[in-house]
Amino acid sequence: MGRKNSVSEAVAGEVKNIIGKTPVRVGGKDRYEVSVNSAQFRKAPQKVMITTGQVYSDALIAAPYAQKEKATVSLVGTTLSQSAKNYLNAVSKVQTEIIGGKRYVQAAMEQEIAYSAGTYPNRIGGADRYEVSASLVKKNFGNAQYAFLASDQVFSDALSASSAAQKLNAPILLTQKHVISTAVLDAMKDNSKLSKLYVMGGVNTIAPSVLDTLKETLHAEESEKPSPRTVVDISKLPKNVQKALKTLRQDMSTVGAQDFVAALQRLTPLDLPNTKAFGASIWVEALVMLQVMQAIGRF
Repeated sequence: MGRKNSVSEAVAGEVKNIIGKTPVRVGGKDRYEVSVNSAQFRKAPQKVMITTGQVYSDALIAAPYAQKEKATVSLVGTTLSQSAKNYLNAVSKVQTEIIGGKRYVQAAMEQEIAYSAGTYPNRIGGADRYEVSASLVKKNFGNAQYAFLASDQVFSDALSASSAAQKLNAPILLTQKHVISTAVLDAMKDNSKLSKLYVMGGVNTIAPSVLDTLKETLHAEESEKPSPRTVVDISKLPKNVQKALKTLRQDMSTVGAQDFVAALQRLTPLDLPNTKAFGASIWVEALVMLQVMQAIGRF
């Protein structure tokens, strides 16, 4: 991707030697023309997304959304390039959408886009790049099972997340190194289906303080929801359950403890046919024990 001063012929030659085929170059006189030329590879797009090429952040968070919507992404500068106008005219009447605030893609450009495409663009915006990423998630990835969190300063980590995010139908959210915005936190909290968050980069990119905030916020949100795995007060459990729990918490590494856990997982009501003799509470207490150990993270 890009002109020869971006990816040299020497590099292209090395790639050819490795794969045995000559790589196809998608070039152009600038990044805006390159984006238009790359858009040609998606025939009959359902949507065209327009975002700034002056900073990388909006284009990166747009990538998984574009894949989800079968859309192309066109970069713009302070004005709408002639190549972008020609492309919009070629795919006339397709829906258009601006990703980013009015600082980079100004309101005046909306009219130019509408004139070239024949449709007036929607906008997913925000006061800053964090709000833009959060707004995109809330509107289009409200039930996503996975999400990626990347630095807004180190583009390489966010770029690494892009392919995986598209594969998993997952959004990319942005954060500062030491502080995560309320908008981004809220976007994750509002998604009850979110099961895994991938944080891209080491502690020099996203500091432990951000991870701590995430754990505290998301865990607090989960604890407010009723769940069979949430234990509020262990002292209210049956005495024999409390006693066994104390022993297992002290030594969960023993073979006996592991066998006990495995046995709990295999239990069914048919294992306790004589409920009159033993009481149905045995089965209930076994399940409670299992749930308690899961809740405290012992297995």
